[in-house]
Amino acid sequence: MNVEDLVDANLVEEEMKRISERMLTQREGYFWPSESSVRYEAAPGIVDAIGACRRKVFWRWKRMPPTNPSDPRSLRTMAMGKAIEQQELEWYFKYGFGIARNFKFQDPKLRLSGEGDALVFDPNAGIVGVEIKSIYGYYAEKEILGTKGKPGFPRLDNLMQAMLYIMVTKIPQWRLVYIARTTFEHRQFAIGMDEHGFPIVEDRDSGMSTTFKGFSVYDVLDRNEELYGMIARDELPTREYQCAYPADEVEKRFTNGLISKTSYGEWKKAPQAHPIGDWQCNPRYCLHYSRCQEASGTGTDPAGNSV
Repeated sequence: MNVEDLVDANLVEEEMKRISERMLTQREGYFWPSESSVRYEAAPGIVDAIGACRRKVFWRWKRMPPTNPSDPRSLRTMAMGKAIEQQELEWYFKYGFGIARNFKFQDPKLRLSGEGDALVFDPNAGIVGVEIKSIYGYYAEKEILGTKGKPGFPRLDNLMQAMLYIMVTKIPQWRLVYIARTTFEHRQFAIGMDEHGFPIVEDRDSGMSTTFKGFSVYDVLDRNEELYGMIARDELPTREYQCAYPADEVEKRFTNGLISKTSYGEWKKAPQAHPIGDWQCNPRYCLHYSRCQEASGTGTDPAGNSV
């Protein structure tokens, strides 16, 4: 008997059961903040979707069961990350500055329903919200934790989520706390919002403070409203993520620093064996990958190409 094979089988079975139960009990008519998305100019001439795949959200609203449940490796990765995040929360309350865990909120007008990790008391700022994210991999850690020559910055989908939390809860500051799974190095970003809905991002460790103008919270809300209309009309959204970029797109992204040298080198040697695309459009991470492939002729990518 291979014990790990038994664990893997039970992990997948348990995950499918969890998804089925969640479909039956999900709150109708509301988006989760993590389901939001926005368009962002990552580099001159390169406009990306940031956040959740709109087709995935569409099928969740339609209560469509997944065609590609998460594999055991992904489930183990998520479980280990969750364990790190939960331990951090335990310390918040053990040491006396935690106020509330799993802070739930909703706004019927904005059609948003969410849950923050915690509310904590900061003597210098009062009550603030906290979201804890575990990260791994050299590229992710370098971009978020930063280097000696370049301060780190939050992931843009996490930043968007914090902006929505501020909008709905009216708590003026939320913290994004990142913890590396390998080294346990951590970084905290304080997120606020200006009068125009643009996020103010501070990293007190490095002294960085900036107003990010890539997108506003109103851009995100407009996208949610657009998607709500598609769902109401039973109109499948266009595909905005790609499984594999065409060659000219890879070259353009590499030139603009959006693809690592390692990934580019592997692709250059063997494009078919090492395609480069969006991680969201991958059978390991997309619950509806097969369903989306069958519907592949119904949309366009962000550049307007048929997919």
